[in-house]
Amino acid sequence: MNLYLEYFSINKALFQEKTPENLALCIVIPCCNEPNALQTLQSIKQCILPNIGIEVIIIINDSETAEENVKQLNAETYRELVDFAKKNNTSKLQFLVHYEKNIPKKHAGVGYARKLGMDEAVRRLNHPNGIICCLDADCTVLDNYLIEIFKHFHSPEKDTATVYFEHPVSGNEYPQDIYRAIYHYELHLRYYKNALQYTGFPFAVYTVGSSMAVKAGAYCKQGGMNKRKAGEDFYFLQKMCKLSKPIEINTCTVYPSPRTSTRVPFGTGKAIAEIISNDNSNYYTYAFESFIDLKLFFDNIEKLYNKVHVDLPASISAFLKEINFNEELKEITANSPNFNSFEKRFYQWFNAFKVLKFIHYSRDNFYPNQPVEQETKKLLSHLKAAFDNSDLLDFMRHYDRLHSNT
Repeated sequence: MNLYLEYFSINKALFQEKTPENLALCIVIPCCNEPNALQTLQSIKQCILPNIGIEVIIIINDSETAEENVKQLNAETYRELVDFAKKNNTSKLQFLVHYEKNIPKKHAGVGYARKLGMDEAVRRLNHPNGIICCLDADCTVLDNYLIEIFKHFHSPEKDTATVYFEHPVSGNEYPQDIYRAIYHYELHLRYYKNALQYTGFPFAVYTVGSSMAVKAGAYCKQGGMNKRKAGEDFYFLQKMCKLSKPIEINTCTVYPSPRTSTRVPFGTGKAIAEIISNDNSNYYTYAFESFIDLKLFFDNIEKLYNKVHVDLPASISAFLKEINFNEELKEITANSPNFNSFEKRFYQWFNAFKVLKFIHYSRDNFYPNQPVEQETKKLLSHLKAAFDNSDLLDFMRHYDRLHSNT
């Protein structure tokens, strides 16, 4: 861990406060232009506390090119959260607030802020089994959030986790078109993850930045968080999968905001804004036929290892030709003394990013996007899940809780 901090951390220690001897869990919250960040801290304060020390590290941040109103809000938020920390810090739960100003444009973004906070968590935990949780400054959590995460990481072989999430899909806080849009977008997220799991892909996980947790030692071993301006959660979890598949903690809940956003080129906020601007009552997702073809491919990788001819679907054959698969297959096979070794190497190469590239290729050349509710029902039919024509998103949420990988 010290080696990681010396060579890969992007900053020195952010806080001078003495680290509690019993510190075992840190929550890292990047915060930029967030008017309701205090609500997130209040939600954490209301949690049931395990018998350990906990610190919440808030990284308020802005770019050197940020607009003045963003910097003003960040300054106000900093004062507000520091005041909250002074009034609410206890021996078991402490809030530490850092304001990183004027970050160079090429680095500024959520990845940089998340890395800054997670590196600081490593420094303060100073133990490989210390737990680092990722949250966002527009989330709230169920009151058992801390105690359930701590309980699930008690096992030494568990390095990474995703935490169950639910976006609010009704209420009076947001306009109804936002609730309608987030309903379809969350349904898309649950459809994609479960469709990927259906194919047999071993690393089908949710990649939601506010719903991740990792042990400090594993974090350092895999090179820490990246500095991407968007998609940092996707690439981080893909990297962590090389150690082991993340467990799914479905016994507590994170409630991310459904609000619109244009700060990043993709993600929840951008998707919600696009759904609303298109004035579409539905959301179009990847056709289930792409996942059926992918499943046929994954079902036959042992035959590929044994050099047995396999008739693959046209979408798969065309994509493999596009990415020079035969050359890669030769190299993977040559470096694999047995099938177990081959399978591990294969999925390290044909990883989540490669899967997504195939899905996009298949969408553009074979199976156009289709309504998300229609495709989700196709998936449930193939899973032989007894959907009773009730609320589809509610059913998928329930399905996820029942089929968690813990």
